[in-house]
Amino acid sequence: MSESQEALIVRYSLEARGRYEETLAPLVRKQSVLLIVVGCLFAFMAVVVPAIALSMDGTAEPLRVVIGLGILSLIPIVLIVLGVRRLRLRPTLPDIAFTISSDSVVFSRREKTTLLSRTRPELRWDRRATTVRADTVGPKADEVLIFTTKVGGATRSERQTTDVLDTPVAEIVAAVQAP
Repeated sequence: MSESQEALIVRYSLEARGRYEETLAPLVRKQSVLLIVVGCLFAFMAVVVPAIALSMDGTAEPLRVVIGLGILSLIPIVLIVLGVRRLRLRPTLPDIAFTISSDSVVFSRREKTTLLSRTRPELRWDRRATTVRADTVGPKADEVLIFTTKVGGATRSERQTTDVLDTPVAEIVAAVQAP
């Protein structure tokens, strides 16, 4: 890729974006509701039932009862808060998958899809140190682009399935391997 050439911007296809959003949105919603329900059930079992039992007994010290119930209520509270936060999560694919310019390969920032996953920041790799190869993986023999580079002595790689991209594989490989 010469210095005068423009950057190759590889986008996700509209069909892939639609599939991604219509598959993940209901899944995220179901998991969120399940977290809230489990948190409420756990709150009932861990806090309400012991509180009723201790109040009926009448021999327990009030301070110990409050501290014990406070500790027992932490797990249900965390589950309910995580469920509510997850309800707000709207998984979407970025418009641009990656960009190949004369000096760098830039992978777009990706939003997290689960509560425990992290948002992947934008990755910027030196194009001359980056290699790409097309490979087939999985039972359906899906074609995957595997980008590899060395960053600070460590080898990093990014994988991207080709069926969700709007640019032909040969064009992507040629842009990365261009002198």
